[in-house]
Amino acid sequence: MKIIFETKNSDGAYSAIQSWGGETPPDGWYEVADGVTLTDGGFGTLTLTDNIVSAFTGDPAAWEAWQAAQNAANAAVIKITQIAAMKAELDSTDYQIIKSSECSLANLDAPYDIAALHTARQAIRDQINALQATLTDTGTTT
Repeated sequence: MKIIFETKNSDGAYSAIQSWGGETPPDGWYEVADGVTLTDGGFGTLTLTDNIVSAFTGDPAAWEAWQAAQNAANAAVIKITQIAAMKAELDSTDYQIIKSSECSLANLDAPYDIAALHTARQAIRDQINALQATLTDTGTTT
């Protein structure tokens, strides 16, 4: 016997059809007739005949909207990960700035090319700012 949960998930889709070894579906589940399949990621409407799912009508617009939302969420995670990596890269060169500052205060030559270091770090900060701006535009924060 095949069964499906009567209630849609929090995202608005039905769960996958399950196999069941019992003679009747458990409470909260419908029996599913042979040949019935879910399309459009489970977004759609069940048709019941004698309390058995006899058909499923998919809702492609709801499925596409859900996919778009997932893609946007995944893109935000990628950007947040990129920002974290760039901040770590800045952290990894902090010691060069500190050591160069100490040398400058002691009237010694800097052990690093400060202009090149500053240019490289500023480019990273600019990339971070650009990514953070796109996240702010979508309501996501880091």
